[in-house]
Amino acid sequence: MSNGYSKIIWIEHVEYDEIFVHHLYRPLIKTGLGFGAQRWTSSLQKHFEFLRVMTSFVDSTVDSKGEIGMGILAQRMTHNFCAGICATSNKWKTIQIEMGQDANLMMRKNITDLGEPIGVILIATKTIQLPIKPQYLFEFFTNKNMRSQWDILSYSGPMKNMIHIIKGQNLESSVSLLCANGDDIIANQNNMLIFQGTCTDATGSLLVYAIVDSSK
Repeated sequence: MSNGYSKIIWIEHVEYDEIFVHHLYRPLIKTGLGFGAQRWTSSLQKHFEFLRVMTSFVDSTVDSKGEIGMGILAQRMTHNFCAGICATSNKWKTIQIEMGQDANLMMRKNITDLGEPIGVILIATKTIQLPIKPQYLFEFFTNKNMRSQWDILSYSGPMKNMIHIIKGQNLESSVSLLCANGDDIIANQNNMLIFQGTCTDATGSLLVYAIVDSSK
């Protein structure tokens, strides 16, 4: 376009059987956010915002090469997480847990991918519905001072950001390196850091993290 921007028109035709869609997700699918073009244009926008941020200097605590490396690592971590829970190549098995509730388990083998532990990988998921707005819930999970209430790795207390990189116009989409904030940390936790990537848009929010051993 004349102003230097690109205009994108995305049309998506999808046919699905509602019988196989969980009742929690049917309203989302009907709005088009599940399989429709709005989802893909949103993903495209996030990707270009990420590329724009990676070409600019944002965080004074890390050089530009380190910032790009962290951004790419967070992107790969998120991709591996989504690929790991995808049921296209692996089947989920429903099991009964306490109080008659269901959870899903998946077992798969990793032989060649060095980005994951070699051997058998067990994945568990649980879907719940909470009477709270998604935005409030996402803010709770991304609040480093509240992390000890849901993350067993952070039970020693509040966390602090060592590095925090915003990935786009949405300030809640970011890459962070977290460490324990306080002096009462157990000795074997002194070298533990948490690498985290978050993103949010109209289709939903995602928080993915992994432990980093700073002694290595």
